[in-house]
Amino acid sequence: LAFSRQEPSEPRPVRLDNLLNDVAALMRVSAPTTVNIAVHGNLQTEILADPTQIEQVLINLCTNAVQSIGSSGGSIELHARTVDAPPAITGLPEGRYTAIEVTDDGPGIEPAILQHVFDPFFTTKEVGEGSGLGLSVAHGIMRNHGGELFVENRPSGGAAFTVLIPELSQPGAHPTPAP
Repeated sequence: LAFSRQEPSEPRPVRLDNLLNDVAALMRVSAPTTVNIAVHGNLQTEILADPTQIEQVLINLCTNAVQSIGSSGGSIELHARTVDAPPAITGLPEGRYTAIEVTDDGPGIEPAILQHVFDPFFTTKEVGEGSGLGLSVAHGIMRNHGGELFVENRPSGGAAFTVLIPELSQPGAHPTPAP
């Protein structure tokens, strides 16, 4: 609703450990017991964000990972770290960012599909099983927070979605207000 109505986000300091542990707890309750969900990394960081919107992004990424893994089971990891984001690679201003990587050990994403995953209404699901808006909305939320969302296949198998969001201590790290 915030994406379609262009409602402004309500950013505030958010502890990364609380955010990631809440998302993992929710996913453990909703995912099959054959899916292991783990949280790792630098969790002491604070970001300036609308926690509801960032949770929406992470839950969407985790839900897609659960669907990719399927009923046979597997693992999803949420890994947080601090990175420098050079503009040549990310299109973001130089500075320190929190990277939250959501990885799974599913089959990965076909290369021909990979370039379209953030397109609105793009889906590989059967009719009636998905709108094709989840990743597009997640991408928009990250851009509204002054960050970015990337995807790649992992060499070891599975997919890796990386959320980049400015660290709270970053000068000028304030989300871009929605129009």
